[in-house]
Amino acid sequence: VQMCRDAVSEGFWRHNEQFDYTLHFSLSRLGNGKKARQVFEAVKARNKAGLPTLPVVKLAGFYPWPCCVAFKPDSVSAAAIMAALNNVLEGIAGTVKEKESNLHLSLYRRRSPTGVSTMKARCADIYREVGYSRDYGKAYGTSTVIHEVRGDYREDIDIVSSD
Repeated sequence: VQMCRDAVSEGFWRHNEQFDYTLHFSLSRLGNGKKARQVFEAVKARNKAGLPTLPVVKLAGFYPWPCCVAFKPDSVSAAAIMAALNNVLEGIAGTVKEKESNLHLSLYRRRSPTGVSTMKARCADIYREVGYSRDYGKAYGTSTVIHEVRGDYREDIDIVSSD
C-alpha cells in the first residue's frame, strides 16, 4: 500500500484512496433497504454458531483496470474465500455472490472531481512504479460485515463476525 501511495501525489491518494477502515473484498450483493435487511437477518440466523474463520489472502497482483487500483487474490485464496462464502450464504434466498474472477481489494477508486484522464494516468503511474511481477504480500481479514452499497461506512455496517 505504501509503495502505491509513494507513486502518486499526496493530494491524489488522499482524495481517491479507500480509507483503511473501508478496505474490503466485496463478496455478495444483497440488494437495498428492506430486502437487504431480510437477507442480513437470515445470514445471522443461519450462522448463529459463527462464521468461518477468515482466510489469509495472498495478493497476486493488480487487475488492469483503468480507473481503479485493485489487488486480486491468488487462486488458492480466491477458492478459500468462495468456499467460506458458499457456506455462509447456502440456502438463503436473495443473495447474489460475487464472481470469483471479480474478487478484489480496492486501494484507489475515482471520486469526483478527479477526472477520468487524471485517474487513468495516476493508475498507470502506480502500475509502472510498483510493477506487475513481485510479491504483493497478504491481506488479513479482521471482520465480516454487511454494508449497504454507497452507504456511510461508519454508520451503515452490521458486523456479523470478528476474527
